[in-house]
Amino acid sequence: MEEDFFNGVNGDNNKTRFFNLLEKSNLLKQRSLSLFKEDPESFYIFLHFLNVIEENLNYVNGEEYIQLAKRFVTGQIDEEDFSIDYLILYSEVLEKVEILCSEESLELTTFLEPDVKPFLFSRVHDACITFQGNLYSEELEVNKEEWLEASKEELKFSVQKLLVKLQKK
Repeated sequence: MEEDFFNGVNGDNNKTRFFNLLEKSNLLKQRSLSLFKEDPESFYIFLHFLNVIEENLNYVNGEEYIQLAKRFVTGQIDEEDFSIDYLILYSEVLEKVEILCSEESLELTTFLEPDVKPFLFSRVHDACITFQGNLYSEELEVNKEEWLEASKEELKFSVQKLLVKLQKK
């Protein structure tokens, strides 16, 4: 289904479709209902739009991510400090998207174009969450060091990939 509406439909139709889904989602929220439960197919389309918006909005803030990634890659900060700072930056973008959606702001159209980049920011976000979870987990008694080391490696790999892509822009 994604291919149909992102590759086969022009940008204006995507904008219309997104705002129709946004309005529907907001109306359902007002009635204490969810788009996910009421119309799962529409929910997944709407979620994809939101992911594209979040990723593109993160990309706009790329310089902050570049500086943070450079500090991490050069050893100026460790995995714990990086992941905390990254999650703060990332959550600011999520908060902005939430506000723009609640206002049904036309500013969202700026970030609606299909994302030509893979989901690099969300991959680093997920690596940060995994690392933090492994670092502070009391349930990981067996092989905790192995899990922690694996999550550090995934975090480093994701950050390096993000840094390379951002520096190319």
